[in-house]
Amino acid sequence: EIGALKIDENGFEHVFDTFVKPPISLPEKIISITKITDDMLINAPTIDKVIDDFIEFIGNATIIAHNAEFDVPWLLLESKKHNLDVKSNSVICTFKWAQALKEGRSSLGALAKKYKIGHLNSHRALADSGATKELFFIFENMQTIPRPVQKLSHYQNIAEKITRKRSQTITIPD
Repeated sequence: EIGALKIDENGFEHVFDTFVKPPISLPEKIISITKITDDMLINAPTIDKVIDDFIEFIGNATIIAHNAEFDVPWLLLESKKHNLDVKSNSVICTFKWAQALKEGRSSLGALAKKYKIGHLNSHRALADSGATKELFFIFENMQTIPRPVQKLSHYQNIAEKITRKRSQTITIPD
């Protein structure tokens, strides 16, 4: 599932929200976390049908994610796989921001509860995007520490490590 919110220069919010049909059946752990089932994905497009639209949706906007070290490398890997260029976006990770603020618990769920952010469908892409947006504005309004901005290249390094790890062969001793 891909869900994202974008606020334009006039303050209007735009939504990108779609299921994505995976190449395999969903593991039970994913079903229990997200409440998404294989039946819900029967008519969903495959990633190759939506990734171009998603990259276009992002454009040159600053990417804000909770746990960007998971989401952004995925975006970069899928973009590369489909020969698409992600702009040189800056990235702000609200998870890292929470840690820098010395939050006791930095999960999106814990922070949403602490700051009374409505987050009914946690672990669903659009709901998590909405909670992350609210958390960004809460942290921004605190003005206690600067935004933790990273260049996209930081996440490119993580994506390359993932690629190397995936390509390593596992040898089983005799």
